[in-house]
Amino acid sequence: MHVAILPDQVLLGGHDLLQLRETERFLACFEKPSRQREIPMHPSGTRVAMVWDSLGFVAYEDRPDRLMSHLYLAFDTKDTPEHPRNASNSIIEINGGMVMAETLERTLPGTGATPISESNGKYFFYESDAYCVHFSFKRRATGGRNPMTGHLVSFSFSWPKLQAVRRNHVTGANSR
Repeated sequence: MHVAILPDQVLLGGHDLLQLRETERFLACFEKPSRQREIPMHPSGTRVAMVWDSLGFVAYEDRPDRLMSHLYLAFDTKDTPEHPRNASNSIIEINGGMVMAETLERTLPGTGATPISESNGKYFFYESDAYCVHFSFKRRATGGRNPMTGHLVSFSFSWPKLQAVRRNHVTGANSR
């Protein structure tokens, strides 16, 4: 599946994820999940983990709101939440470059319209008011300060938290 990350859009297989926040709309765009499980949340509500084993991706829905919260593409299934049975064969287009399972931290296309930031903990992300994406890489301890890094493990997309959506709606703020 092809993913295109733009400043005000994230397209997954031609579907704009920003328009698919409601669970029904999201599920209408993809085949039925292979499996799912409910995760009790504090103080109330439930998070539903849905896995598409054939596509190598995982999505989470928050109930009772019936809104999607996160989506993961698993390039290394054992290091991705919910462990899909198959790895994703997706290609992610960002900043004029292509990111796939073999991509390393040093080859991540970090500059462009959606500049990728790096946190102190070696997390790579792009964040806007409308969404956030993360690139997670394989890490191995070396006995020193800096761990050895390897290939891309997963890519995640997060919709904004419900409080931010409500705040923008009430104040009239325009989220991209």
